[in-house]
Amino acid sequence: MLDCPTFRCKLLYVVDLTLELGREKALVIYGISEKIWQSQVLKEGRALKHTDGEILGIEVTQSATGEWIQEILSSLTTKVGIPRQIVADNGSNLKKGIKLYQEKHPQVMSTYDVTHSMANLLKKELGIAPDFPDFPDFLAVNNNCNKQN
Repeated sequence: MLDCPTFRCKLLYVVDLTLELGREKALVIYGISEKIWQSQVLKEGRALKHTDGEILGIEVTQSATGEWIQEILSSLTTKVGIPRQIVADNGSNLKKGIKLYQEKHPQVMSTYDVTHSMANLLKKELGIAPDFPDFPDFLAVNNNCNKQN
C-alpha cells in the first residue's frame, strides 16, 4: 500500500503498455512511494514486490498513441500528484507520451526499464543461437519443476 495521506507524496511510476486483448492494449501504471522505495527496497537491497505499491491506473484503448498516454498521465496527476520518476520500456509510443508529459512537468525523470534492456540484449545475443527458441520453454518447465519441489 502507498504510505501517503490522500496519495499526495512523491511517487515513482512504473508504466507498461501490455495485455493485448485482441486489437486493444492496456496501459498499466503502478505507483510506489519514494519513501518505501528508499527505506525498504533500496535499504534492504531487494527486488520490488507487488505489495510495495499499487496499481494507480489501467486504461484500455485500440490506439495507444503518445498523445493518449500523455493524457492518461496528466489525468492521473490531478488525482495523485506529479511523480518524481517514470520507469518504462523504450516503446516509441511510451517514450513519446512521457516526453510530452515532461514538457509540462520537466522535473519528472524518465528512466528506461533495465529488465527490458536486459531482455533485448539477451534476445540480440542469443537470438541467432540454434537452441535459443527452445530456451524459454526450458525455463518454463524448469520453473514448474522448482514450484513442485
